[in-house]
Amino acid sequence: MAPRLQKFLEGHSFLVGSKSFPEKTPFIQKYLECGVDSGITPKSFQTTCFLQKMDWQRTKEAQDKWWVLDRWGPSGTVYGFLDEVQEEQFADLTKFSIAFNEYVSFSDPNFRLLEKPAIGFILTCDAKTALERQRIRGGEASVYESVKKQERLGTLFKLYAMRDKSYNLIDTTDLTLEEVYSTIEKTIVKVFSL
Repeated sequence: MAPRLQKFLEGHSFLVGSKSFPEKTPFIQKYLECGVDSGITPKSFQTTCFLQKMDWQRTKEAQDKWWVLDRWGPSGTVYGFLDEVQEEQFADLTKFSIAFNEYVSFSDPNFRLLEKPAIGFILTCDAKTALERQRIRGGEASVYESVKKQERLGTLFKLYAMRDKSYNLIDTTDLTLEEVYSTIEKTIVKVFSL
């Protein structure tokens, strides 16, 4: 999706590049493949995601143009919280929401310190659709490829979008890829008065 959005913006005279986070270092890859069974703590994963982004923000490359950033904001937070929260906390959505808000407020450098996107999108879908799409894309299997974990991830990304209003939340469950692109492009046109 990022390359298409880059091309769209270039067509409107933006000087733009695209980049994906977190960068797939062996440390990050190990955590995504095994979760806490990797021996890596959720907080270490979250902090690594944050530091990657913060270090890149300070580079000349980051300052020279507009960027389409894939998985820029909440990923480290959401995956970190999912692996840190106790099983019984998932039973009560109200307590779950409060616990997530407290986690973001007190332990998440991504939310408090990173520059917010000029405009951001969080794309969600139901758990079964998410798993189908992951299998179609292929690639390395992830410890998060279960219906239960996908449901919880979806809930967390929605909660994050409610906290950070710079993100637009789009439920893509019943949308084609073309409809998702169209929705994003229309929002960009409106925000930037193109």
